Amino acid sequence: MLNNDIGPARPQAPDPHSFVSPPGPRPAPSAQPDGFAATARRFGVEPFGAGAVVLTDAMMQNVEIVSFGLFCAISAAIGLFVIAPCCVLLQRFSYKDPWPSAVAKGCLLGLVTALPTALPSFVTIGLGVAGYIGRKHSSAN
Repeated sequence: MLNNDIGPARPQAPDPHSFVSPPGPRPAPSAQPDGFAATARRFGVEPFGAGAVVLTDAMMQNVEIVSFGLFCAISAAIGLFVIAPCCVLLQRFSYKDPWPSAVAKGCLLGLVTALPTALPSFVTIGLGVAGYIGRKHSSAN
């Protein structure tokens, strides 16, 4: 005859289907957006700056066409020495990017404006749309 009351009791295994939350305060939900909105916020540029870059690029393209390419150096100087610092400051103080990110994005936009073609405007427009989406999502939180 087998007696179960003799000897130490064996611990029961916890039920795998029941979950008891640990004691203590719960962590606060993250204020950072997730998914596409986080990517748009990280890689997007200030929409106002993107519009200014596209317009400046279009004006410089017209000058290059009319001058048969003689003013390409002036266009490059305007892109690098006028547009880049303005975009850095816009990214830092309006879009609230940290300094390294703001400098990288501003220099990228200045370099894109300095290129003597109108094709980089498509990149700038895409970055501006991503910036608008990222800004809209971060202001909703």
